Amino acid sequence: MGRPTRSNTFYRSNKRRYGKRKLASNISPNKTVEGFLAGLIMGVVFNFFVLSNTLELSSIQSLLLSVIFILFATLGDLFESKIKRSVEIKDASSLLPGHGGVLDRIDSQLLSFPVLVFSIHFLDSI
Repeated sequence: MGRPTRSNTFYRSNKRRYGKRKLASNISPNKTVEGFLAGLIMGVVFNFFVLSNTLELSSIQSLLLSVIFILFATLGDLFESKIKRSVEIKDASSLLPGHGGVLDRIDSQLLSFPVLVFSIHFLDSI
């Protein structure tokens, strides 16, 4: 399965170039609507191809799972940012300097992968 970091890569590369409107300024002031949309589109495209070629899903199911996966990845990222803001910490650790720590590298996976596994299991039972 494509990792949410693919979406994060497209998000980061577009937020500075095109980003004008803040997505959730009180949680994560550098996130923009434009960056989110770029990450959503590219993440969905990437994950659609991965799901379509690795699981026996219809195109509609692959597309729907891809959208859900990327949306929950974004929520995981925002949730982790909210936790850091609430305890007034900028970086979760110094293990990966400039990356906000290990938690910043996996925050989107913590929420999106369980949702993906549950969704695939649900589709198998239908």
